This record gives sequence, structure tokens and C-alpha cells, in this order.
Amino acid sequence: MDQKQLQDIFLQITQSGSFQFPTEIDENRIAKIKKKLADAGISADDYDFKPSHPNVSEYHCNLLEEIALVFKSEGFEVPESFVGILNDGAIRAEVMPLFGEGAIISYSVGLADYAYQAYKAIACSASIGDPPIEPLFSPQECGNYLIQLATHLSLGDPRSCPELPLPSLEYISIAVGMLEGTTRFVLAHEIAHLTQEESDEKKGSHHLEFRADAHALSYLMRRYENLEETDLFESLTCTAPLLFFELVFLYRLVDACRRGQTVLDYSDHPPDLVRRDAMITQLLDSLGNREEFYPIYGRLSAPIGHAAETLLESLEKNESDFKSNSFRIACPGYEDSQIPLLLGLVELLLNKNIPSGAGRIVAERN
Repeated sequence: MDQKQLQDIFLQITQSGSFQFPTEIDENRIAKIKKKLADAGISADDYDFKPSHPNVSEYHCNLLEEIALVFKSEGFEVPESFVGILNDGAIRAEVMPLFGEGAIISYSVGLADYAYQAYKAIACSASIGDPPIEPLFSPQECGNYLIQLATHLSLGDPRSCPELPLPSLEYISIAVGMLEGTTRFVLAHEIAHLTQEESDEKKGSHHLEFRADAHALSYLMRRYENLEETDLFESLTCTAPLLFFELVFLYRLVDACRRGQTVLDYSDHPPDLVRRDAMITQLLDSLGNREEFYPIYGRLSAPIGHAAETLLESLEKNESDFKSNSFRIACPGYEDSQIPLLLGLVELLLNKNIPSGAGRIVAERN
């Protein structure tokens, strides 16, 4: 199948109700999304904003084609694939194989919006670059905004959260770098699912997710490993998946607190921080001699740790029985009710002397 046929199938499926998302876009959302794209330096001409058509991103399709070529160069068979953008507030991307004739990846606008708004806030609080850009507010203030953003996502759509204006291209480029890394990772993850074999499928859904994560991260690291000099944009690209899983975890934590629940329910996917830690190990193996990567990750990740710390401190001040140490994971392979939800986050993410993620890296490198 060619791209036009896959696009037509995507439209038919979404209109049939197979996906519980609208494909038509109202004028207010068109204006808001165009503003976000302009803010990111991305031309709205790359997107189809006609209200009678699905919001299909040529930009994402071009990225997907590039990623598929890399997988093919490594000997994988990748079917013709298409990205359809869904106009909903979820943080979701899914691949649907079409019986060997192609594949469709659905990509929610909410995923890109949640990531980009979070990355804008993080860019404004992290002193990175050469020379470092001046932070506009502290990691604690950034953490408070991340809680607000995750709360809007919990309520249905991160696009309802007030936006942070960025004063210059320096901050925008950092946020866009992390967003592009996340987009590339998500699309490469879904492509990796299309390359899995029957022997992989017999090992269960968790193995398939770890496998797809590993292939997607390897794709991101390929350009970075070949650089002789430090490249901030590529560092941001490799850092983005780690930050994204921490942001997804933060959303789950905020959502559980808002609903008064103490169980974080996972189904076919491993816990977010377990996946992050697996990628940290992979990065250590591949980028062990690239010292500049680690402090960048630590500074970018710190506000997420402050957000989680703020949440847990607020719970501890609460006189009810709903406490931070009450959280548990409901996930196949992690059934033990005594396993804390944080999975080491108290030591890594909430330790005031160790930024999130960076603490793990420092410990393992020593």
C-alpha cells in the first residue's frame, strides 16, 4: 500500500469509531495548535488543518520514513507505514499492522502537547548550553508548573493548561530539541514493534516493550555516538526519552492523587521508571565516555523530581490515611503489594542532594 491508501484507511477507521477520538478539528483548536507550531519554529504548512480532514502531519510522516530507512539498513523488514495525528488530549501512540500490507501509527496531539509544554518549562529552569542560558525560574517553580500541567492532563487535555511564553530562540531550541527527541523515540518504538518476530512475542508483552525501547534508543544514539565534539541538540535528543518516562510517571502520580487512589495500574506495559532505568543502563553501556551527557540529564530532570517531592510532601502534611508510602503498583510481574510505587524514586528523584536520574548514573559509574 502507498501513503495515500494508508491515509484513507486511517480516515475510515477513525470515522468508524474504532478509535474513540474525533478527527474533525474546531477552529479554536486550529488556532491554538498553529500558535504552538509557530512557537516551536515549525511551519503550519506541514500540517493539514482543514476541519473536514484528520489532522495529518507531514512532518511526522517524514520522520517516520527516515526512521524506517534506518531500520531497513540494519536488515529489518519494515512495511509501508503512515502516521495519523489524533486530535485528543491523551498521551498515546499505537501501531496497527494491516496484515502485511502496511501499518498505521496513531499519534495523539496530547502526547506532543504535554511533552512540549513540560520541556518549555524545563528549558526555562535548566542552566545548560555553552555558554549556559540564564534560568528564568528555579527547579522548584518549574516543578510546580509541571504539577499544574499534569493535572490538566489528568482532567482530560493538557492543552487547557496556561502556556509558558519563551523569551528567546535559545529556550525554544532546547524545548524543541527535547520534543524532537521524544517524537523520534516514540515513532521508532512503534516501528520496532513492526519488526518483532514470533520468538519475541512468546516472551510476553513486557519483553516486547523493553525490546522496542532498546531499538528506539539505539536509533537516537547512533548520530550522537558518531559526533567528535559535544552537540547540545543531540544530547537533548538522547535525554528526551528518559525525561518523557519521568513525566509520564509524574502524570500517573498526579492522577492517582487527584482521584484519591493509591494503586498505579499498569496492564501490558512495564512501569515507567523501570523502563527509564533500563534505558539508563543502555546509555551507560554506549555513552560511558561522553561525560557531558550526564550533567545535562541531571539538570533537565531535577524539576520533575521537585514536582514529585512537592506532591509527596503535601500528602505527608495531610491528616488522612492517604500517605506517600501507601502507593503500590498493579502490574504483571510486579504483583507484590509491598513493592512501593516509587521504585527507588525516594532515593533517586526526591533526594534533595541528587537530581533525578543523575543520581542513578553517578552511583553506577562509581
